[in-house]
Amino acid sequence: MNNHLTDFSTEPGSINEPNGNKYPKSSKSPTILFHEGKPFFTLGSPGAATIIASVVQTIVNVIDYNMPIDEAIKDQRVYVMPDLSKQWEDGLNNDVLEKLSEMGYQFDQTFREEGDDTRIGDVQAIMIDHADDRRLYGGADFPRPGEAKGL
Repeated sequence: MNNHLTDFSTEPGSINEPNGNKYPKSSKSPTILFHEGKPFFTLGSPGAATIIASVVQTIVNVIDYNMPIDEAIKDQRVYVMPDLSKQWEDGLNNDVLEKLSEMGYQFDQTFREEGDDTRIGDVQAIMIDHADDRRLYGGADFPRPGEAKGL
């Protein structure tokens, strides 16, 4: 249940205008991925509008780049906001920013400064390896306390 008052909008007629018996629309995306009919990867993140970007980028890192779950979670992220401004995390390779610029994205180079450790999202995830007697692998992002555990 989302009970954060900050998710409501004071703008009359807004989709998130407060009313009785109403919950604000949110970017929640708790995710379970299946392979051959069995769950193998579950993840989620807080972060308001950046939640979906954090979850998708972690999934791409695991599935497309075959990264171990902890590396996939800790990899730097990029987020394009609805007003088309961009955020990225300190440590993102300049080649990546240049390639995205070639694709038409414009970045405000002052958004991230050296040493800024702000994260886009805070992913927590568990992966089930059905081929290895259901071995569990977990990972937790570093900005907030957390860890993944399995039985």
